Formats: sequence, structure tokens, C-alpha cells
Amino acid sequence: YPMGWVDENGTGHDGGRACYHVDMTVSITTKEKASATYHLWDYNSTGFTPVESSMVYIGETTSPKSGNYPATKKDAYGNVYTFDGWYTNAGLTGEKVVFPYTVNSAVNFYAKYVPKNTFKVTYDGNGNTGGTVPTDAASYLSGNQVTIKRGTPEKNGYTFEGWEYDGDVYTQGQTFTMP
Repeated sequence: YPMGWVDENGTGHDGGRACYHVDMTVSITTKEKASATYHLWDYNSTGFTPVESSMVYIGETTSPKSGNYPATKKDAYGNVYTFDGWYTNAGLTGEKVVFPYTVNSAVNFYAKYVPKNTFKVTYDGNGNTGGTVPTDAASYLSGNQVTIKRGTPEKNGYTFEGWEYDGDVYTQGQTFTMP
């Protein structure tokens, strides 16, 4: 605007100084953010449930809020599971996540819980002199079905009728429920 500019009412606005109008483009840069979401397995459903989520600036760190995640959980059968660490995939494979974790893009964390109490099945040949006594390398939780393995021990003067557990006799292929 030229010096001495006045509006339609005759009021001066430039105080007798030259005014200039400049056209320009302004660029504003902001830090990019990404989500960090923490998931727990829900034993009474079919998958993970998100329980905490936050937006974190790219290049900054995140950690789970302490006290939000139980050290142990129980399933519908009463089996106890102990927290074993965080993973970045729902398969709970690979390396455990070390916190604080630097966020480079949206990330999901999955809590892994492992069985606290597992049970083994041991077959006792009861002094067998031949035949085979089965072995079972599996670990079972309370409520799991156990299938009796193949094997028939032999002992002079005796006929093998099956494997006794808790007063019941089981033969190959039959099942019982781990208490």
C-alpha cells in the first residue's frame, strides 16, 4: 500500500510509513506419530485383546505401563500361566522385545504366557521281564486329554491287562483327563 493510505472513513492506517504486501508459502514440519498397542490373550475367547494403545513420535520409545499386566493368568480349566515376555507377532515367536522399545512405525506387542504347572505321564512296567513299556514325552495341563500309548510289557506268569491310573485300567488308544 502506498504511504498515506486511508480507509473509506478517511482514517489513516500506516502512520505515514510505506506498507508492503508479500506473497509467500510457509511450510510447517511436524513430527510423525505411530501407534503402539499392547495385547493380552483372552483364554475365554479366540484371540488377543488390545488393552493399551498410545501414539508415540517416530524415533521415541515406548514401554508397557507397569501394573497393567498380570504376572499370572488362569484359563477356563483353572490352569495357571506365567507371563514370559512381549513379542511383536501374534505367533509369539522370535526374540522377546526389550523395553524401552524405539518406535519406527505402528507396532503391536503381544504378551506371552506359558503354563506354570504341567504334568508328565510315566508308564511303570512293574518289574517287566520283556515286551515294551511306552514313553510319553508330552507335557499336559490340567484338563488335557491323555491318550494311552502303544506298548505291552511282559512278565513271566502274568497277563498284561492294561495301565492302571487312579483305580481305573486303560489300554492302548483309550483316554483319560489329566486332573
